[in-house]
Amino acid sequence: MLNNHYTHICLGLDWPDGIRLDKCLAELYPRFSRSEWQEAIAVGGVFIDGAVCEKSAHRTSGGRELMMDFSALPQPASDCSAEDIALNIVYEDADIIVLNKPSGLVVHPGRGNMWGTLQAALLYHHPPAVKMVRAGIVHRLDKDTSGLLAVAKNPLTQKRLVEKFKKREIGREYLALVYGEPPPTGVINRPIGRSRREPTLMAVRASGRPAITRFAVEKRWPGFALLRCWLDSGRTHQIRVHLEYAGYPVVGDKHYVRRARRASFGLTRQALHATALRLHHPTDDTQREWQCPPPPDIRLAIEMLDNNAG
Repeated sequence: MLNNHYTHICLGLDWPDGIRLDKCLAELYPRFSRSEWQEAIAVGGVFIDGAVCEKSAHRTSGGRELMMDFSALPQPASDCSAEDIALNIVYEDADIIVLNKPSGLVVHPGRGNMWGTLQAALLYHHPPAVKMVRAGIVHRLDKDTSGLLAVAKNPLTQKRLVEKFKKREIGREYLALVYGEPPPTGVINRPIGRSRREPTLMAVRASGRPAITRFAVEKRWPGFALLRCWLDSGRTHQIRVHLEYAGYPVVGDKHYVRRARRASFGLTRQALHATALRLHHPTDDTQREWQCPPPPDIRLAIEMLDNNAG
């Protein structure tokens, strides 16, 4: 059964040399098309002999070991069951939904998270989404990142929104509570790829994909700061990886820290919140913007810092 997990396969010595990687995978796993495998390869979901390969045109040969992360593939909504899960909808019309995702809610079903997902909630709220890839979800937030997320309600809108994301025509702002003393403004321009030590995590790597994160200090305290961040790209875990690399890891982050941190201010997740979303509506092209303040757990952490500083 093809589930959302890592699968290994070794190409036989009689495997023809020179076949493109995407074509090779489509032949091995015909459930997914070449274009779907191209998407998985592009986000670092395919490894050759233990090293990530992000080029669909890479030529395969016999005797090579492939490892695939099936969660990187677009999963049809029909593979997920509708569940009555409350959604905090900020805006909805005939074409799009903008919602405020809470921390702890997984966006897509995957290994260890097959139920209780945002995708399942959307199928209950909007049953026609069952005919759409990922129930119309066009971008994602980490499980423990809260904030604004856009969803398409029909295939044409989904296609248009995906194109806008690819062209960087959708603006996203995040608030991140971090350790350290960052400068007033900064730009982190470092490529991001799969971690060699832990393939489920990401890391700054010379062989990774280009990634740019911009930030500005909203507020600061001794040893801490609240940053407003903007993405010029959309890599997995980008803000968390970039800020840790720059020496300002996100408070509460359980994975991307260089050393143990004691001050968590009661947070049980990373203090990262998608606070603003801007786009031209895919139907009438009007400029739209939505904002939502950080949830109570991050606000409480800020209040504790204010009190400590006072």
